[in-house]
Amino acid sequence: PPPVLGISGLGTQEPWGRWSTEDAVTVRFANCLPRGRLAIDLRGHAFGPNVGRPIDLRLGASRASVVLDEYDKDASVMLENGASCQTSLVLSVPQKTSPADLGLSGDTRTLGIGLVRLGIRAAP
Repeated sequence: PPPVLGISGLGTQEPWGRWSTEDAVTVRFANCLPRGRLAIDLRGHAFGPNVGRPIDLRLGASRASVVLDEYDKDASVMLENGASCQTSLVLSVPQKTSPADLGLSGDTRTLGIGLVRLGIRAAP
């Protein structure tokens, strides 16, 4: 895809990837994404109350969801880009929660999904 201009909603880089720390992760691209059918490929996992719940992906008016488990999982969803110049992809997190809130540790970061890899490609 076009180069990434910016990403919001993610924490700092960790050896395996990044945690979402907000209600949504937004990826902004420097250029327009190709029109037509796009495959969103990701590898990731969910934390706490997000395990087994749908993570909504939105590209303009097109929406799809993916369910992540506690451990890394590869998933691919199809979205239709009908806009002449779509430049952002949004992943909505069902319920960000801190490990401290769950009594797991003293970590107060609000976590939702762990993203190891995210990619976009034109689909037939």
